[in-house]
Amino acid sequence: MRERHVSRAADSMFITQSAMSPMLNRLRRLLDDPLFVQGTGGMIPTARAVELIEPVRKVLRDIEVIVTGRAQFDAVSAKHRYAIGANDYFECLVLPGLMKELQERAPGVDVYIVQPDISGLDGKLASGDIDIALGFETVMHLPAHLHRVPLFQDRMACMVRRDHPHVGDELSFAQFVDMKHMLISSSGKETGIIDEVLASRGLQRRIGLILTHFLPAPHVVATTDVVLSLPLRLGRRFAAEAPLKVVADTTSDSGLAGGAAALRAHTGSSWSRSRCS
Repeated sequence: MRERHVSRAADSMFITQSAMSPMLNRLRRLLDDPLFVQGTGGMIPTARAVELIEPVRKVLRDIEVIVTGRAQFDAVSAKHRYAIGANDYFECLVLPGLMKELQERAPGVDVYIVQPDISGLDGKLASGDIDIALGFETVMHLPAHLHRVPLFQDRMACMVRRDHPHVGDELSFAQFVDMKHMLISSSGKETGIIDEVLASRGLQRRIGLILTHFLPAPHVVATTDVVLSLPLRLGRRFAAEAPLKVVADTTSDSGLAGGAAALRAHTGSSWSRSRCS
């Protein structure tokens, strides 16, 4: 399922392709379903194959418990490093509380933050390269078979410097469009959600600065007249630490879906996910 290719699947199981093919054919006859069909980029699982993912994983977890004797995740005694896929938005909001919780409740648990390509999250989770992926479902576009849990809700807002000469407590839509903007684009794209909303109305904004992460953003906004559209939770965090103010998002239909966590199957993944929320 992970490899989407008979030869690579055989290699991962340390058997030959000639041995793998008859095994796949027996499964097809047993389940009366082709399970995989040829598609662009490799073998595509059928609906029946997707339905079997979680039940098979549960069986494998049960077998692991029988073999290893590990049935429950004991946070206090656990010695494990979790790889979490997240951008700097989630790093800023989640990490302070998460690390405090781990220090108090799971001192032997370590965290490794990676920023994988959004398009590769499914494969990273399936292969075990990351244990948890934090992100917005509208951005991640993860397949339905992955277990996911909503963490919180957020929406877009606008941030400007506190003593901005043209923006008071409110920002009109006309002002918003006319201003010079900053865009945070970890993917390197030159447009974002806001631009899609504006384009649907036949409008375009001027983006004067594109950054790949949020770290320098509050310092730039605090010393210039640019406006930054960002998630409200993060804007409030920045405004508490720098001479900035958050005003309402003037493109109300550009809201983000709730932050979600997608987990791979691991004894402690559910526990660590609960610490992130």
